[in-house]
Amino acid sequence: VRQRWEAAIRQIIDRQARPVLEGAKQRLIVRHQQAMRNPLERARLYAFYATLGLPNLPDEYVSRLQSLSIEQIEQAAQAIFEGNQKEKTVPPVNTGNLQEEVRTYSPPPKQESLQGASSIFRQTLATGVRVIALRQPGAKQVVLQMLIATGPDAERDFPPGASELTARMLFTITRNETEASLAYRIARSGGSLQLDWEPIGVRIIAIAEPATIENVLSLLKEGLTRAVFTPDALKQALQAALAERRRMDGVHELPLYDALLRQLDHASLYASAEQLQRVRLEDIKAFYRRHYRRDRFVMVIAGDLPVERLTELMQRYFGSADEPERFSARQEPRPPNSAWQEPRPPVDFTVKALSHPLNAPTLYIGFGLRMPVRSPEEYAALLVVQALLCEGKGSALFRQFREAHGIGYAFGGSAIVWDGEGVLLGFLQLGASRASKREELLNRLQSMLRQQPLAPDALSRARALVEGRWRRDQLDIFERTRRLAIVEASGVGYLAEEHLPELLKKVGVELIQKLHRGIVQAQPHAPE
Repeated sequence: VRQRWEAAIRQIIDRQARPVLEGAKQRLIVRHQQAMRNPLERARLYAFYATLGLPNLPDEYVSRLQSLSIEQIEQAAQAIFEGNQKEKTVPPVNTGNLQEEVRTYSPPPKQESLQGASSIFRQTLATGVRVIALRQPGAKQVVLQMLIATGPDAERDFPPGASELTARMLFTITRNETEASLAYRIARSGGSLQLDWEPIGVRIIAIAEPATIENVLSLLKEGLTRAVFTPDALKQALQAALAERRRMDGVHELPLYDALLRQLDHASLYASAEQLQRVRLEDIKAFYRRHYRRDRFVMVIAGDLPVERLTELMQRYFGSADEPERFSARQEPRPPNSAWQEPRPPVDFTVKALSHPLNAPTLYIGFGLRMPVRSPEEYAALLVVQALLCEGKGSALFRQFREAHGIGYAFGGSAIVWDGEGVLLGFLQLGASRASKREELLNRLQSMLRQQPLAPDALSRARALVEGRWRRDQLDIFERTRRLAIVEASGVGYLAEEHLPELLKKVGVELIQKLHRGIVQAQPHAPE
């Protein structure tokens, strides 16, 4: 154990663990933010800080962690390592030598950037699958992010929850002729499988060692093309989904986002427990036949392997055209009532207040803002507007509510891009006692959207925030592949993500003011 501990510390000292350290920082941030959104966890953290007499508040944890540089962590690791060696007494000669090695160690020259050391390649296979192969130097595992690009209106002709239950059945519940679920078989083959839900489709994350990646790809292909759905599997998937609702409802913003999207004439994003129980097995089979098609698959594979090798693997397992017709590259037209195809005003927005469930200890208020995203530059502008309105202490949400009135537990936003349009969703979490003032809060939120969003240095702060997050995610193989998959599936193209710092420089005051004029001139949807 001591040897493994010393080897891990030595990796940090040798600057070989920077991607791992960045990932650890982000996991800590996410875990803390989730805790702070829960009023009970938030109170527990304040009590914990007070009991220990800590000089800072829990609200400052994220900013202090973000300000902690990797170099500081490496210096602390070296101090720990040297202190540990001083405590050793057997053998004394080796201890001294090791300390001398640490003192005289000269780290290798720092690379100019990780982005410059990696390579990327995109290809559309004969089956219609879009593949992006990415070499990530230093990665010990191969990561595959697969997005089923169904779009935000996939459930327009289906009951809410059909998409989620289909994915749960397909990847975690459904059994094939070997009587083992896909996730279990992949784990037995040296990999792992995870699911996540994006507004434009389900995202599958498969992880494997380089020596076992072919086994995982083979099983993933089999699971996608040979699924058999049964009533028992639907029951198990429904139970898993309902358990997650009982655990999470009231402490996250997805029900509010769902209501905002429906007010903007889109399909459901988040199904309630009652809606999930109305999904039939026939709905699952129909959803699977319509949407689980190869031309809707976007796959991003990354690892410390040549992109040629990664592309060849994807071609071998997903590029064969001799598949059943429903998996061919034949494009299926969108339904004629698809909201994304209808003519839209330049900018459209709505506001909403929601407690879900009705007896939840929290109240969420938020906005939905729709704008055109027809080019990489407009994609970058959407991210900047997101930062201006709902990210960081300089954002409009923070200044209008927390700073000016001292209210709000948590705030944030999410951007959805699909087929030439973008929707920006923002939320503010409050205590349930504020429900009596929801009309006042909504009016204040609507006024915030109509106010001039550019304070002095606000645009430069927002651009720096977006670029800083992008550079951080470049060091995390999971976040980088996730972002590439989403932006490629959205229709903007992966190059918008790869060249984001250059695109941000083109986002000027004129573009932001043009979007703001659209908000001022637009008539908001009446809240439900």
